Amino acid sequence: MLSVGAILNAAFELYRRHVRGLWAIAAIIVIPAQTLAWVMVRVSLSHNARASNGTIYATSSAAVPTVAILLLGLLSAILAIAALSRLLGEAYAGHETSWQDSLGYASTQLLPLVALAATAVILLALAYTMFVLPGIFLTVAWSASVPVLMFERAGPLHALSRSWELIRGHWWPVFGALFVALGIVVGVSFLVDGLLGAAASSSSVDAVLTLAGISRALAAIITYPLLAAISVVIYVGLRAVKEGTTAAV
Repeated sequence: MLSVGAILNAAFELYRRHVRGLWAIAAIIVIPAQTLAWVMVRVSLSHNARASNGTIYATSSAAVPTVAILLLGLLSAILAIAALSRLLGEAYAGHETSWQDSLGYASTQLLPLVALAATAVILLALAYTMFVLPGIFLTVAWSASVPVLMFERAGPLHALSRSWELIRGHWWPVFGALFVALGIVVGVSFLVDGLLGAAASSSSVDAVLTLAGISRALAAIITYPLLAAISVVIYVGLRAVKEGTTAAV
């Protein structure tokens, strides 16, 4: 039976042992995505846009910049967490691999990963809209879906159902580990925002956009490996408990 402490301890140890490769994967994906988002947002802003106390005011609509940031952020998160999961899953099983190989393999699975993310986002949005508790339940039940897709070459729907099957009977410890991870992600985001607090008083549009992009990139580089490590530990650990396997593949 997995415990919250066992999941977190194993995840933190994986993170510590492979931090350089993990940060390299996250940075290679996140930094170009945030740079592209900066360019798209800056181009979409009108020439008379201005900034005051960290807020940008423009006569043009904010819809395009907002959608650009969300889509690029989502795509970079999907690819980064998949590549991170590949590296960590191989390492957890004792099969060392490079971050280059992990990133390359994740790239070949991009379309199934996008389909998985789109399916999960739509269904979770419906679940959270109707009732909050079913949304929370499904978020936890599907938390191992990315490792399932990466290591079992499952389709999006099968990855979700397989994750549910593995986590069934172990929902509470998985929930506890994810709850702690969420607290860490929020804490890191606040810390990074605090370190880059100059944006709060800037009157430069470029400075506000740049500092906001740096903040998002740093937070992602630090937290994506933790989320991937927890999902991999859950996946491999539950396969060991339920199926007697000791490897991710």
